[in-house]
Amino acid sequence: MGRIATIIYAAIGIPLCLIVLADVGKLFTRAIKFVYAFFRSFYYTARCQQPRKPVSSQGADVSPTSSMLKPEEQSEPDSNLYHGYLVDDEFNLPIPVAIVIVIAYIFIGAALYRLWEDWTYLEAFYFIFVSISTIGFGDILPEHPKYFLISSIYIFIGLALVSMFINVAMEFMEDTLNKAKKKMSKEIHMKGENNKQRTKEENETVDASHAATSSDTDEASSSPLKRRK
Repeated sequence: MGRIATIIYAAIGIPLCLIVLADVGKLFTRAIKFVYAFFRSFYYTARCQQPRKPVSSQGADVSPTSSMLKPEEQSEPDSNLYHGYLVDDEFNLPIPVAIVIVIAYIFIGAALYRLWEDWTYLEAFYFIFVSISTIGFGDILPEHPKYFLISSIYIFIGLALVSMFINVAMEFMEDTLNKAKKKMSKEIHMKGENNKQRTKEENETVDASHAATSSDTDEASSSPLKRRK
């Protein structure tokens, strides 16, 4: 009965945990966008430059709201606009920012675990990586009970960050694929138009040559009649 109860508990608890992690990941995304917008504005202000506009999936510069809002919402003022950057819970962060945040979180945690436990830095890094990546071999475990609660909170936050990073990577890959598809369809359309234009020019050339040939034939047939007259 204990194993059956464990299976039922896990079947209910794992989806709930994933939902909570997704929601926490959205909150982290909003907070990171807020900080990113502040440093982005500070960077361009220090260099006396205007912040660059976000780039749409077509590769054109657009306003911060037009690339992230629905057409019917673009005319309305957005209270989530901060220093010219839309701060929402969409997973459209720059992927280098997400990578740096996750790696920095692991390095900082490894330094803390090295102080808490009798581990090397590599062992601490390994424990955090296998924990927040849900690999969980269990070959290295914390030994001090007084740090279990802090460890649980740290790993939970790490799982939320990894969830955020995965969603950002998926969004990045989806945008990249959409750009590639649009580029390919545009090239195919241009090739089709070029082929049509080439075929049209060839047909016009053939028609012109036929017209010239027929006119020469008419002149050749009419010349004997003129001589007889």
